[in-house]
Amino acid sequence: MPDEPSGSSPRAPRDPPVPSPCPPLSRPAGPEPAPGSAAPTATAASRRTPGADVSAPGTWEGWYRTGEDGWDKGAVAPPLARLAAEGVLAPCRLAVLGCGRGHDALHFARLGFDVTAVDFAETACREARSRAAASGLALTVLQRDVFTLAPAYEGTFDAVLEHTCFCAIDPSRRPDYARVVAALLRPRGLHFGLFFRPLEPGNPPFTTDEEEVRRLFRAGFELLRLEVPPDSFEPRRGRELLFVFRRREGLHRPADSGQGT
Repeated sequence: MPDEPSGSSPRAPRDPPVPSPCPPLSRPAGPEPAPGSAAPTATAASRRTPGADVSAPGTWEGWYRTGEDGWDKGAVAPPLARLAAEGVLAPCRLAVLGCGRGHDALHFARLGFDVTAVDFAETACREARSRAAASGLALTVLQRDVFTLAPAYEGTFDAVLEHTCFCAIDPSRRPDYARVVAALLRPRGLHFGLFFRPLEPGNPPFTTDEEEVRRLFRAGFELLRLEVPPDSFEPRRGRELLFVFRRREGLHRPADSGQGT
């Protein structure tokens, strides 16, 4: 099902023959829940300041401290747990970007992965470390802006996990995000996880669609899998894309975006 690697071809590769899994999003009754929220009223997203600087660590730190962290479900995302159980990848060096309190990172650490969890919010990093210590798990936690990880971590990881990081960054920085992921991975390393598709633009979450996902990652990755998972957390069911990309061989080092701190 995956397309063939482009190697050093100067042209961007064509989309792989992965059928579209994305039905139109339908609006449920009642207000739009924030990603990860349990109830459809008084959502955390609705209380966030419109136009807040999502590239600033202090913005996210403030939301953690005031309880506006509705993206946190308190457990690993079920589609990610299923992907791991299916053996899509064996234990390896794994980066979890925008790890939050570390639920996904800890799940993979428990399975024997060598996990580096990255977030720039102090509270998120502190709680991820605390949970790892309480569980007796080895987990490296970096309090860093993900856009600053290359070149120090270039080619370091066999896999990079995405879950509620892509939808949280300024959409104008998404091309830089794709380049950072490619830089972090070894050739033929996997980028996998969940893209969130909220019904309406958020403050964040910022929405995406299949067309954007394919376009952003086309040059650097082969698309191996793309589907709407049936087992997402209830507020997100039907609004996520479960994906697996494989980094292409023969890529030049991505240009430094010059962003981040």
